[in-house]
Amino acid sequence: MSLNQTRHTLATLATVLAFVGGVSAAARAQTARDAAATPIPTGAVDGVKSHVFRQIAPKWAVLPEQRNAALFYLSADLSNVDARAFTFVDVDAAGKDGLGDSLDPKNQPKEWANTPPLDSGLESRIVAAANLARCDFEIEYERGYKAAVPGLQNMRTAARLLRLGTRVALMELEREGNHERAATNIAAMFRIARHAADQRTVISSLVARRIMEMAFRETRLLLTTSAATHASGETIRAAIDEFGPDPLRRFAALDTEEAAIVKFFADHAAAKEPGASLAAALTEFGAPADGPAAKNARTATRADVLASRDRARAFFESVRAEWNRPGADRRAGFVDAQVLAMKNEDPLKTLLPALDSMGQHCTTGEEGLATLAKDLKTRLTRPEPQPTKNTGDE
Repeated sequence: MSLNQTRHTLATLATVLAFVGGVSAAARAQTARDAAATPIPTGAVDGVKSHVFRQIAPKWAVLPEQRNAALFYLSADLSNVDARAFTFVDVDAAGKDGLGDSLDPKNQPKEWANTPPLDSGLESRIVAAANLARCDFEIEYERGYKAAVPGLQNMRTAARLLRLGTRVALMELEREGNHERAATNIAAMFRIARHAADQRTVISSLVARRIMEMAFRETRLLLTTSAATHASGETIRAAIDEFGPDPLRRFAALDTEEAAIVKFFADHAAAKEPGASLAAALTEFGAPADGPAAKNARTATRADVLASRDRARAFFESVRAEWNRPGADRRAGFVDAQVLAMKNEDPLKTLLPALDSMGQHCTTGEEGLATLAKDLKTRLTRPEPQPTKNTGDE
């Protein structure tokens, strides 16, 4: 390279650097102007936090009320909690309540004395997460049965902690603020149940129902105390009103289950050896290798596997139709009867979950919500305004 060429290259480089520097400076200035011109809406979060958020957050930051509760349920805040210490607070599938309904400190289960002290900061963070509208774990539904549903265990732990906090509040009503704490926690428990149901799987609907039952029992207990005020009733009713017409997402869960089973059969029908592929998969689901389902599957052709897929679609359509009947007209055991009528070699019989049990749990949950909302409205009426005294001249 000649001297003149070198000088020309250096001059060009200097020009480019100057231009880039100018653009960067201009871009930084424009970013600052944009941030100043795009204020964060007032009320994003309460009090000082709202002011701080507006001052430090870039314009593209997710507003606090738009955040994803799933991130909290997966956080170390809950993952580091020893869930075993709080399982006694739960209500099991048969309805047995480990916590009971006594407010007498001397009449608590033996596990009560060994329960770690509640972290008030964690309790507040659970309530804040529960109050978020969005809870999306971005489940990979396209993977069918291989899709993981994370966070459900931590949701149950969070609800148990709130129930424990509620019970402490109800037992210590003479302390200022406990009325509000009890109602706030119960409302949050209902919202956690909604978050769980929103995952739209059979297991998440059942977990939501268990959480909902804890909230039911604490609400009924609250109604027996001085915490039963119009304000506390409104706090709880607001959370109940957030549930839609299918509060435990039974139909969405049914759609998810159907899609998973249809995919299951379609994938094995497309295998090089459909029968062998299907048989191996059924044993993973618990079917004995020498049992009728696996043995029959080994000789299945592609057409046989696709026929199983079509029977699955017809089965789910019948369940959908049954669940759409008015509650009083739903036939107890209808779904289970269909499954029992299937031949033992039918692969569908191996795959189906206990949909009848799920449907019954969802029905009792729906009825419980309706009854509780009515009770809160009728029993906790707004206090009548007191007539004002005339302080003027008679």
